[in-house]
Amino acid sequence: EQNEDNVLARMLDHKEAIISHLSWASLFLGFHTLGLYVHNDVMLAFGTPEKQILIEPIFAQWIQSAHGKTSYGFDVLLSSTNG
Repeated sequence: EQNEDNVLARMLDHKEAIISHLSWASLFLGFHTLGLYVHNDVMLAFGTPEKQILIEPIFAQWIQSAHGKTSYGFDVLLSSTNG
């Protein structure tokens, strides 16, 4: 067959493994995100907001600035333009 060795056919042959790995990656990221939210909520409830884990979406801001959005003060090379 002509489609025996193309990329799509090979991906379809391994679709169960691909779906399984994506499911595990989603669970991993989801539980770690939940843990971060719980940690920050507990730190706020105990009156120590300075112990919160604050994450800046640097990668997302960089991608958006590469596509023309300039409200973050970044250029494409991530050098700050405000100061």
